[in-house]
Amino acid sequence: MSTGRQGYSGIATFLLGLVVCAAALLHVAVGAQQDVQERLGAAVNAPELVKAGETVSFTITLDKPPNFKGSLQYWITPPIGGTITSSVDLEPGKKIYKVEFGVPIGAPGGTWALSELKASAGFDSVPVKFKPVLFQVVPNRDLIFPTSAEAKITPSQAQLLRREAFSLQGRIQILKSNLSKMPQAPQLADVLRRSLTDGLEAVQRTERSFTGFGGTESALEASRVFFADLQKSYLQALEDLPGGRLIATGARMLVTSFQNQHRYPAVAQGPLRVLEQNELAYSLVANKGDLTFDLEVNSAPQGATVFYWRRGDSERKNNKPTNSILPALPYAIWLVRLEIPGYGAEEREHDPFREPNHVVTVEMHKK
Repeated sequence: MSTGRQGYSGIATFLLGLVVCAAALLHVAVGAQQDVQERLGAAVNAPELVKAGETVSFTITLDKPPNFKGSLQYWITPPIGGTITSSVDLEPGKKIYKVEFGVPIGAPGGTWALSELKASAGFDSVPVKFKPVLFQVVPNRDLIFPTSAEAKITPSQAQLLRREAFSLQGRIQILKSNLSKMPQAPQLADVLRRSLTDGLEAVQRTERSFTGFGGTESALEASRVFFADLQKSYLQALEDLPGGRLIATGARMLVTSFQNQHRYPAVAQGPLRVLEQNELAYSLVANKGDLTFDLEVNSAPQGATVFYWRRGDSERKNNKPTNSILPALPYAIWLVRLEIPGYGAEEREHDPFREPNHVVTVEMHKK
């Protein structure tokens, strides 16, 4: 029995030794990985001068090659702030990497930097120590940017719009005649709803015919915006009818009779405005011969940031502050917001069919 106990004791001691050795090896491996992370570094060489639009090449020499496939991430910092991030593949046993960065053609001049490096195995990223590399970018000062574009319509398209404008005149006169009889509220709502529905369907038919005549890509793209905006006005007017509310775009204008100067029922003002705006839009585009206009945006004081958008769309930021031009906007109702530090934001609506000068001038007010 004594010999058996000693045998079991020897086996237990042997197994315990294996556990201790495994723990020690794991500790060494973890420590080695931490040590590599702490000591991982690189030397970077690059040209000192490059012109915007050219490619700058960096030669990155790691202090030790990786033993895995991964990525070497790098960060480029322009003089105006922010960063541009990209990466190259890391390969086992490879110490030297060539990184090529295409400087944007319109990049600002000044001091740029390769500011950060990280080695990644797919999850955690390990910073790579190196001295940031600076290089100078010479800007392009002779870039020519387009400031406007023509969206000319064909003679057939112009004739189509003139014909539809004439048809709209007739429908508007019939509606005004019915309104002058002052029907009861339920009957009035039905008359307005029918007029708006007929008008919306007519716009959709006109768009199909307009597109069928063909044209340039810019003209067809502008026409999609033009007809979509008209349809949006009809849909908004229809939505506003059940509650008897006025359409926001028509609340500031009272529609009066051409024969006697009395006001039409308040609920009819919005639908009448939509129909009349549709007629104006068709006549204006047909006579002008294209589907775009330039909007001048001014502020006092100057230097306001300009944001602009159409109803229901995401806003856009103009690349120039006031005073400036928003070029080649498709004919539609546009909203403009101006912001300048220290002043309250100001928002304006521009209806190019009723405001032919296409100028928005805003006086900013201090907070």
